[in-house]
Amino acid sequence: MSTKRLFVAIPLPDDVKDELLSTIPTQHNRDIRWTEKENLHFTLSFLGDREESELEQIYAEIRQIAGDRFPFRMVFKGFKTMYKNRKPSMVWAVFRESPSYTEFAAEFGENLDGDKRNEPIAHVTLGRVKSNASKFVRTPKMQHIVPFELDIDKVELWESKFDDRGISYSILETFPMKPEPEEDEL
Repeated sequence: MSTKRLFVAIPLPDDVKDELLSTIPTQHNRDIRWTEKENLHFTLSFLGDREESELEQIYAEIRQIAGDRFPFRMVFKGFKTMYKNRKPSMVWAVFRESPSYTEFAAEFGENLDGDKRNEPIAHVTLGRVKSNASKFVRTPKMQHIVPFELDIDKVELWESKFDDRGISYSILETFPMKPEPEEDEL
């Protein structure tokens, strides 16, 4: 049987992607592999390797979870360098804590047997420090941008693939969230 490496993602609009990419220093840094524009996203829940025969059930579950939840708002906070074994490993755009985001991610983790290790941190990975980088990589000083808000109204199921050039992603399906009630429906 064939498997796919899957995760549930929140897509970003192009203007937000452009804004985040504008923060990357123009000075070249050979130790960091910056994320391509089309790959910028929030990861809600990593599902891991799944059999293709499971896809229809996964679609149905995501459709149900997304369809039961109203849109919510995320607020950009700033930048953070993540470390692994006391060495920089990733550069993130971090968003303020959001109970809506945390609950949404937990629901996918529980119902789809996804990642349940830690409370999720709302972030977008802007770059990864290469494994062959110098031991003393300096993380870049990101350009300043005005904090912004982002309305979340859909999720997507993405597949990740690894090859010689790194990670590539493809969107398998998009799932809208429950529409806000009209004024006269309240």
